[in-house]
Amino acid sequence: FKDLGPQFACPENYNLADHVMFMMQLKETKEQRDNIDKIRKAWEDKVSASPPETKLKSKVEKENFNLRFKASAGNLKQFAMLFKRELLNTIRDRKTLSARVILTVFLNLLYGLVFLGVGSEDVIQSRFGGLFQISLSAMFGCAQPMVLTFPFERAVFIREYLTGTYDALPYFISKFFVEVPLTLAQTFVGMLLGYFLMELRGNFFELWMGMFLLGIVSSSIAVFLGCIATDVKMAVELMPIAFVPQFLFSGFFVQISQIPEFIRWAQWLCTIKYSLNLAMLSEFAEDTPENNALLENNDVDKDKKGFYIGMLFVILFCCRTLALISLRSLATKLH
Repeated sequence: FKDLGPQFACPENYNLADHVMFMMQLKETKEQRDNIDKIRKAWEDKVSASPPETKLKSKVEKENFNLRFKASAGNLKQFAMLFKRELLNTIRDRKTLSARVILTVFLNLLYGLVFLGVGSEDVIQSRFGGLFQISLSAMFGCAQPMVLTFPFERAVFIREYLTGTYDALPYFISKFFVEVPLTLAQTFVGMLLGYFLMELRGNFFELWMGMFLLGIVSSSIAVFLGCIATDVKMAVELMPIAFVPQFLFSGFFVQISQIPEFIRWAQWLCTIKYSLNLAMLSEFAEDTPENNALLENNDVDKDKKGFYIGMLFVILFCCRTLALISLRSLATKLH
């Protein structure tokens, strides 16, 4: 295939049989028909040049046809089988699982020691800084594994989707339900270390749920990046665009009230902002002038807790839906 031209070359670490299938299943255009003709001609030349006893007896006929496969199993059965496979793959991938645990423990232990006992003092900015660092750990700790692994899984999905093994919706739902307990456990470990080392004053369960929502939404954004990126390198390069600007609107580096009004609206697109708002409402719940000033300067409304939770779910739903549409559209182009 490489001898036919760079556009025919099989990618590195890619199954040759899958590569041939994808080449033949591409949406038919004049250029694609010419490419298929070129492959057919090269194969015929190879067969004609081979010894008589190895020649194929069947004649290669030139036809134009379209195949459409549809999964025959019901959505529930597809979900059950895909969930089982995804769960087993997650458990068997011990290196990735161990890396997530070690990274979570190391970073939150480090943050806890740096901000050791800040909750027992009345230095509000230090307590806010501790919450911010735990949020960063939850956001990147849950997003990075998805960015690094999902582009590799995409080729498998496209092949199985095109052959009617399953539909896109059960596939995404099964992945989500495997991610939920993993994210719960990861954010619990991080929150447990940070909460007691920093001696935070907020409700532990409320702070944990805030970090969990941030983690699962961040992984959803990472899945979307993995769907639109052509490879892992591109997905990693897109991560700073999706996550780094959120730091500026978190209220940690500069108070929201000091950001110019014409760009202040961007805070409502940032997942870390909603999560930090929920954490601040729990940690700085005491009715003191200092706490009230911090909440006011960072545009945190005590009566909008439901709104912050709802917006995290909206972003989660939008990212998962866009990822599903993007991946299914890519598979359709290859049909």
